[in-house]
Amino acid sequence: MNNDQEVPFVKEQFQRCYNYLEAGNTNSFLSALEGVNIDMQDPSDRNTLLHWTVSFNNPAAAQALIERGAGQFMNKFGKTPVELALEAYDGGDSSFFKLRNILGLHAQELLRQVRS
Repeated sequence: MNNDQEVPFVKEQFQRCYNYLEAGNTNSFLSALEGVNIDMQDPSDRNTLLHWTVSFNNPAAAQALIERGAGQFMNKFGKTPVELALEAYDGGDSSFFKLRNILGLHAQELLRQVRS
């Protein structure tokens, strides 16, 4: 999916959320989401917070973003979060199983919405 609507990038908000994800601090990450547009994309790589939940293999954070309405947008490499999770799992990292399933179901639901 493409992000057809440009979402303003607020570096401080994004960085704070990213730092909590990187540290594995899911509770602080969830608290930091208050007032954050979860679909903003970092201008340097076009990653969203949902992309970073994959990079840090954090299914709970991914689920929380999905429940808040996160989209699955392509980064500058043309990859959506579900594609990144599938690549990690298919590459032999079975720890991505839960994340692959969460994001796969989310992508299917988004496709159903687009088609109806």
